[in-house]
Amino acid sequence: MKRAALLQCTGDPFILAYWLRNYELVWKDEVDELRVFVNGPSKGPVLDYCHDAVERLGGIFTSQGMRLVHGQATEILLGQTDADQVLLIEDVAFVRIPGAVADAFDQVTRYGCVIGSPRGGMSGEVEQAAIAKWGSPQPVGPDGGSGYGLWPCFLIGPHPILEAVGHGIESLTWETGEVIPGVEYTCPARMTTDTATLAAFILRGSGVPLAYEGQWKELWMKKLPEMQELAGYDPPWFHSGGLSNELFYDAQDRAWDDYALGARQDIGGSNEGLDWAHRLWWWWRCVDSVGDDLPDVQALYRERLEVCTRMMDVEEQLNAWTDDLLPWITWDDDGR
Repeated sequence: MKRAALLQCTGDPFILAYWLRNYELVWKDEVDELRVFVNGPSKGPVLDYCHDAVERLGGIFTSQGMRLVHGQATEILLGQTDADQVLLIEDVAFVRIPGAVADAFDQVTRYGCVIGSPRGGMSGEVEQAAIAKWGSPQPVGPDGGSGYGLWPCFLIGPHPILEAVGHGIESLTWETGEVIPGVEYTCPARMTTDTATLAAFILRGSGVPLAYEGQWKELWMKKLPEMQELAGYDPPWFHSGGLSNELFYDAQDRAWDDYALGARQDIGGSNEGLDWAHRLWWWWRCVDSVGDDLPDVQALYRERLEVCTRMMDVEEQLNAWTDDLLPWITWDDDGR
């Protein structure tokens, strides 16, 4: 039984290096194959760094210079492997508990199921159609996430089944009169489904057994003790979320004092502000946790993080995050 981890990332070298350290120390021996697809504009020394870091751990590296949408990248990865079972994962998702990935694959073997994390991620009318078809309440994961959709990360199942619904990983827009497969809903107007929603509908509609684990996503809303109490066990992994959308490593000229991630005057006191402070905490940790193989890129990265931290006025929040986030990290994440 061959098992593969399929990772897509944007090519941020320090996030990838941080992810690979987690993979190496916690769960590398629980898969037979790692495939990494850099889906973004990385090039030159940065791309070489990513390539070498992956191959050093025995992974298989491919890249795509022009950014594809999440679902397209997933389809490419699914088409590249001959593994019997696959885990879809992202470079901002980390495994906390040794054995958790192997246990999930064993569950797939026993029950022929797909393991995923429930979410909403669709127009309200589509959500109501799913409830009408499959009932209420909607599925709820151990982290409290709910809905008839699925997250496209920590999605684990038989390779043939996930490859067959790979086209449904993409977020989609549906026009008036179109029928959404699986839920068999005819759209009365333009509707949308988020990433992996269509795949979830097709899986459920075709009778594939679904088992639910938490995504443990958006830690800026989740303290570990509260999540342990909610689930009744220690979360096996987590998805820090939202780290792959800024090009701190990109050397092209930018007016960062003006850009600064769209900072607002009131960002510190809002949920959005808490989310950005949380992201900045992780970016700082990633760049500070690696060696100095890319010193010029690291210097630029830190300079731009300084700009964003200053303009958002969130330094106090960054320091406060340490108490909440360090308990989620169960491995030695200092790779220097």
